[in-house]
Amino acid sequence: MSMPHIPNITPDISLTREESISLLLTSIAINEMSLSHIINAEAEAMQAFVLSNPGNMNFLNMIQLNNTTARLLEEITKGQWLSLSKMDRILRLLSDSGALSARLLEEELTTEIEEDEE
Repeated sequence: MSMPHIPNITPDISLTREESISLLLTSIAINEMSLSHIINAEAEAMQAFVLSNPGNMNFLNMIQLNNTTARLLEEITKGQWLSLSKMDRILRLLSDSGALSARLLEEELTTEIEEDEE
């Protein structure tokens, strides 16, 4: 048996800090869009199930449908926490580099203070 031939690949990727941050923000936006499509598909599946089986909608079927939807929403919520964490790190990158204006930082701090007071 011969050894596999692995080509020598040396990728030359050169991105600026701004381009990297833009790509990170884009990835969050794409993730948010995909989650909205998943939620919409689940809602359509629920509607189709309820409309296709109006005579079979007993308590057990409704509980099973509810549990399935609840599990899906729990997984989506976990993904939202990851996206929030990613966004928080991006904001820190921006504020550390001075790319985020003082006004935006002030608004962010004001929002955090108002949330803490509630």
